[in-house]
Amino acid sequence: MIQDSMIRVNQPYESKEEIFLAFAQMAYDSGLINDKEQYIKALKQREEVLPTSVGNAIAIPHCQSNAVNEPFVGFIRLNKSVAWDENEVASMIFTIAIPEATSGQLHLRTLAKLSRKLVNQDFVDAIQADTEKNIYEKLFEILKED
Repeated sequence: MIQDSMIRVNQPYESKEEIFLAFAQMAYDSGLINDKEQYIKALKQREEVLPTSVGNAIAIPHCQSNAVNEPFVGFIRLNKSVAWDENEVASMIFTIAIPEATSGQLHLRTLAKLSRKLVNQDFVDAIQADTEKNIYEKLFEILKED
């Protein structure tokens, strides 16, 4: 569910739109999605339902879409925070994407696993400073747990 090609740190993006475009390009280049525009549209539609910021400068935009070939998690850490929701900013953004045909349970389990770790301040501090390789290893360990 996690690939090292889906992790980027110290990125200069200045808007949610740029971040969605970056995730789309990363996923497309990795063969995880088949339609960048449809994937971005699904993320935006989910954001309209309920904002995905979770506090602590973290956001988890997620979607279930036919544009997704296989389930994946991605991560982008920014050089500086960007406005995310009306009253929130984000500098660490995770994304979760699941194919439309896949059970919603996978989506919810993945979101729950990640959310449980994000309440641990030591984990948050680590991903604020870690390298792409170390973040990949941490996410791999979290997501393989059942």
